[in-house]
Amino acid sequence: MEGDFMLWFLALVRAAIVAAAVVLLVFLAQELLLTHDGPQLRAPAIFYAVQDWIEQTLHHVHSKSSSWVDQFDGAQRRQMVVACGASALTGLTLAVSWFLYTSLIKPYMVYRFLKKQGLKGVAFRPFVGQLPEMRAYVQRKKRDPEYAALVFPQAIEAEAKYGTVYLSQLGTNIRVVLTDPSAIKEVLVTKARSFEKTPFARRLLSVLGNGLVFSEGATWERQRKMITPAFSHSKIKAMTDVMMRCADEAAARWCAKLEGGPVELDMQREFAKLTLDVVGRAAFGSGDAVSDKVSDEVYTGLNRLVEDKVARIFSGVVFIPGYSLLPTPDNRSIWRRERTLRDMGLRLIQARRAERDRGAGKEDLLGLMLAAQDDQADGTAGKGMTDQQLLDECMTFLLAGHETTAILLTWTMYLVTKHPEYCGRARDEVIEVLAGRDELPYEELHKLRLLQCILYESLRLLPPVPIISRVAVQDTEVAGYKLPRGTEISMMAYPMQTRKALWGEDAMTFRPERFANGITAASKHPMAFLPFSAGPRNCIGQNFALTEAKLILVKMLRTFSLRLAPGYRHAPVMYITMKPGHGLPIILEKLEKSF
Repeated sequence: MEGDFMLWFLALVRAAIVAAAVVLLVFLAQELLLTHDGPQLRAPAIFYAVQDWIEQTLHHVHSKSSSWVDQFDGAQRRQMVVACGASALTGLTLAVSWFLYTSLIKPYMVYRFLKKQGLKGVAFRPFVGQLPEMRAYVQRKKRDPEYAALVFPQAIEAEAKYGTVYLSQLGTNIRVVLTDPSAIKEVLVTKARSFEKTPFARRLLSVLGNGLVFSEGATWERQRKMITPAFSHSKIKAMTDVMMRCADEAAARWCAKLEGGPVELDMQREFAKLTLDVVGRAAFGSGDAVSDKVSDEVYTGLNRLVEDKVARIFSGVVFIPGYSLLPTPDNRSIWRRERTLRDMGLRLIQARRAERDRGAGKEDLLGLMLAAQDDQADGTAGKGMTDQQLLDECMTFLLAGHETTAILLTWTMYLVTKHPEYCGRARDEVIEVLAGRDELPYEELHKLRLLQCILYESLRLLPPVPIISRVAVQDTEVAGYKLPRGTEISMMAYPMQTRKALWGEDAMTFRPERFANGITAASKHPMAFLPFSAGPRNCIGQNFALTEAKLILVKMLRTFSLRLAPGYRHAPVMYITMKPGHGLPIILEKLEKSF
């Protein structure tokens, strides 16, 4: 009943606003149409500004070449000004009404509805929410190295204060934050059809388009079914040769820099270039499109694009409805960067189409998608892909695919160099499993048990994607709370993955052995470990990423001595993914004997 009352109340408010605008316009029209001897009603200054602008525009058109204005006398032209001004003011009134509803009234209604159910959380703040605290948090991280080294301290503080299910507000977005594994399972698994990806995330990663990450419903099901075969065990096995070749070439480049002795490299940047090379060759069959120059452009362009978009969050403009569509300088800069990155994906597609025309098609990810597009051209049961869908999928796997694997490798390298005893043990394991061979077959990767545990522990302590977001597309219930349609959910892998109640007293300690008996035995809840999401929307490329990471680490451990540079400053930052704020300087030295 209360919901119906609020709907009627909002309808009445909006009708009153429109009615007030109409009354105002009547008085304004009367004032403008009266002679100078009549009543002198004063209109708002904005209306006179609109009137002057319209008159100047008409004068400009008339002075150029048009003679159509001459057919109207002065009174008719004044009526035209009134009509245009009235339309402009009505549109402005409606726009303000819509803005207030979407940015103030609706968020407050959702907030009150959730608070009345007993959900704890921050106090409601119109328009800004917790943005001031977030800005203060960033500034403190810049001036306090010890605080900067902490991972999501504000999330840890919020959980201690409000519990594992609580309310948060970012700008105009009201969110329910979940760090409880059972509640997260409801959203991702048991009630997955009640949720979709959030509009906020779509805007943040608009460069990916409507690929597998953001498509929904029948489109997502069709795309997922079509792409899944490209990540089967047999296909990944076939791609290991490409992965090893890319790792060998990268190691050769690094060795060339070691002729004068040990050298310090930013491995965050090097891993990003290497994983881009791997996904470009293995999934898209292209080496030329991911040359060193292109890799540098992608690394720089992607980082600047993400930084620009995150800066818009802290400024608050991203929460202004419709702002992202305006041709402002910052928006135009973002659009240019997105076009540059998408042009690279387009070049990959064009190159492969040319190969297919010559009869040299390949059965990799891009080959499967091109074949699906051929199905569409042949009219085969509507299974095909449009050019736009094809490009969106390319961007999804090329950018999102290489970025997350690069960050996994970066944090793993940080942890093994910070704990050199594990670096030595992992090298011994690699040497033992290789048994004098030059390459490790795909079938024997499972023998690298310690290396597998190290990767899992890295994903637990420093997850590349620590936040998963969803929005309810229908009224539902999570953790005993009723959530109306449109409620946003943020699921925090961190601090859940370091909670002592789930992982034991050593939860904050780097101890890979906790995964010795598998993921499910490592914690007290199967959903407490969330590096690749869960449920039907889990990461389709997780086996590809782990295989790639293992092969690259095998090459590095058997070729180089690895030390964390003394100048490294530990400062995890959240830019959609979580990465080192100052890069990862690692000192590489070639081993006297490569194994």
